[in-house]
Formats: sequence, structure tokens, C-alpha cells
Amino acid sequence: MNWRVVCIALCMLCLLVPYIPLGTVHAEQNDYERVDVPAKSLISAHNTLPGSTPQMAADGNLATAWNAGRNSGVISFVFNQDIKMNGIEIAATSYPTSTFSYLIYGLNGNRWEEIGRASRTVEYREDGKATVLERIPVLEGTYGGVLISMDSSNTAFVSINELYLTQGTEPTFDNATVSQLSGGAFLTWEHEGFANQTVIYYGTQPGVYTDKVIAPWRGYLGTRVYNLVNDKKYYFKIAANVQGKIYYSKELSVVPKSSKIAKTLPEGTRGGVWPYYSDLNLTPNDAFDGDIYTSWYYTNPNYPPNDDGSLSLYFFRNPTYIESVQIVTQYSPVALDRSGVREDEYTITSGWDWNTGDIPIGQLKTTVRDPGGDGIVYLETIPVKPGYYHEFEIHVKTTGRYVSVNEVIINGKDPNTSVTGNVYGNQANEVTQDVYAANRSVTTF
Repeated sequence: MNWRVVCIALCMLCLLVPYIPLGTVHAEQNDYERVDVPAKSLISAHNTLPGSTPQMAADGNLATAWNAGRNSGVISFVFNQDIKMNGIEIAATSYPTSTFSYLIYGLNGNRWEEIGRASRTVEYREDGKATVLERIPVLEGTYGGVLISMDSSNTAFVSINELYLTQGTEPTFDNATVSQLSGGAFLTWEHEGFANQTVIYYGTQPGVYTDKVIAPWRGYLGTRVYNLVNDKKYYFKIAANVQGKIYYSKELSVVPKSSKIAKTLPEGTRGGVWPYYSDLNLTPNDAFDGDIYTSWYYTNPNYPPNDDGSLSLYFFRNPTYIESVQIVTQYSPVALDRSGVREDEYTITSGWDWNTGDIPIGQLKTTVRDPGGDGIVYLETIPVKPGYYHEFEIHVKTTGRYVSVNEVIINGKDPNTSVTGNVYGNQANEVTQDVYAANRSVTTF
């Protein structure tokens, strides 16, 4: 044996070891127990492609499948015994890649009742092997069967290689909150350990979540869920993947609302904020849109100690006369910050001086207590140095982790306002010049 060759081969193997791919870690390792569909269950489908019978969806073989032969279908599993369950897992294939919607019913006595719905994307695989999709939670209960109605987003046939039921308890965490917005909801959470990914599931029925959003990792700074219908109750559950184990919040619920008040800032006002977190969907213009349930919110990532955030308002047309400012906020304690009281400080500035920095024109230090209900609080009016302003900023400090500015109300009676000014504004001179322009020709009859 040539030992030199052997040594060279061993050295090359050592160099290659770091590049050998590791086995895939299943993303849903948790406390759930996977249960097969009971033997001797009655399985039937509305449509079936020849050679792919409904029974193949629960025969324990991932290589066989029920296929509807079309892009929609219904399959039912009537058990020979009642089964306690809280979710299902579907193994499926698709050609081409497609997103499938699943509507799940449970057999309660002799009635089918909706217990869950979700959408899942099934990637096309050249090897033809089935993919076990992300678990679909259902309303926990004891059922005599499961019925699944499926639709494809394109021409892909709907199919199930294998159906699994899930039982067991959810690993949970307690520190989660939800607050109402106009047409949306604001959620915050905290859990032990860094989350690799966090998903917010939600729907209009308790325990039934029809939609989801992927949330940024900074859960303690909050995430907004948009496109909700006002005056309709929504239910939420947050799922955090911490090192491959899924932890769930308790179910949260909220009713989005809208309430309009008279807008006091002139048309054309624009807002800006600092600091800016691109993943938090900060919306400064919501602070003066006339709806007290929309807001700009400031989060305090360095809590404690206090940090400073600011909301800037710019009047791009004419300077605006201001004598006082009132702020509408919303008390929404987050996660581990639930004392029911926070200390806020609002400093209003306008302009900049090289020696002193921002020039203060008004200030308010106040204790904000949780009012209950929708949490809306009208703070006391802040007197400011009377005058005309092109812009002003509201600097916020808080002992809490989160403070919102739902609406900015300004007050002030312009001492130079005249009837002519109200009617014609700055265009008065232009109108006069246009009517009596010297270069306009006059025809005499």
C-alpha cells in the first residue's frame, strides 16, 4: 500500500468535511403528536383520477396518492372512532408549483362544521416525492371525521399523498398583546430565546385562522396587521420558531375601529420620523389624518433607559399660526411592560440653532394611565410660543416600550386673518393681475 497516497487522501477528506451538507432540521419539532387516520375509516371523494383511489390518502405510503384529476376537489375521512385533534398535516405533490387553499370540516355528531382553513404552497419536485406541508391548526375538539375541500391557484391537480392528524399540547408563551387600529391591529410579544421566524395567524372565528403574516424578529417593537374590516372581531395567534421548536401565544382578539374628528393641520402637511425602522411600517401621516384609531407609534428599543424618538410635521404651502398643540395617544402596554402606567415627556420644537440645537416652543410631562377599553387618551393641551410656523417636531420620551401619536390637534387664531384673505388667499394679487393685465387687448364695439 502506498502510504503517501493514503495520507494525501485523508488530508483531502479532512478539507472536504466542512462542505458536506448537514441533514435538514424539521422546522416543526414541537410537542405535537402525529396520529395516522384510523384503520378501517370510510374514505371517499367527489372526483378521482383513475388509478389514484381516495384510500391512497391514508395508506401509510407517501409514494401513493389520491388525485382529483382537476384543480379542485373534496375528500372526506369518516373515522371508525372519535378522535381528539387540534390540527392536520398534509403530504402532497404538485405540477407545476401551486398554492392550494384548504377548507377543513370536522364531523360533529352527524354534522360537518368548519374547523379550520389555510393556504399552503406545494413546490414542484423533479424526483416526484411528496412534501409534508406546514401543519394547519384546527379548532381543538373530538371529531368523528375530517372533510377537506381544496382549490389550486392554477392548473395543478389537487391531491393528498398522506393525511396526518395532530394531538397534544402547544408550547406557549404568555407575553403578547394586541391593540386596535383603524382597519388593522397592532401586536407585540416576547418569548424566551431568539426566534428564527415568527408568524402571526389570524381569522374571524376563534381557533380558526384563515390568514397569516410573517413578522419581523423585533416582536417587542410590534407588528401591524392591515386590511382588516372595522367593527369586526378578529382572533390572533403568534407562532415563534425558536431553534426549531414552535411556541404559540394564547389567542388574542380585537375589534378594529374608526372614529373621525375634525382635521386641524392644513392640507399638504407631510410627516417624517426618527428613528426609522423600515420593517415596522411606520406611518407618520396617520398622526394627522383625522382618524383617532390610526397612528404613528414610537418604540423604545433601549428600554430602559429612556430613548428619544421624534415626529416631524412640515407645512409646505403657507406658514401656519399655532398657539397650542394637543396630542391623542393610545395606551397599549406591551409584553413585559404591563404596569398600567407610563411617564411620557413631549417636547415641541421648531427651527435649529447652532449653539442650542432644536429650539423648544412647548413641553409636557405627564403620567399616562391605562384607561381600559380602546385605550384612547386625549392629553392635556400644550401651550406653545404663539407664531407662524413652517414646521414643528414632537420629540417623545417614555418610560414604556411603546407610545403612539394617534392624532395631532393644533389651535390658534391667526391675528392677521381677513375676509379677503379667507376668500382669495395668496392668489388675490394673481387674480387682479389676470383681470386687469396691461397686455390684454380690449375690443370696443
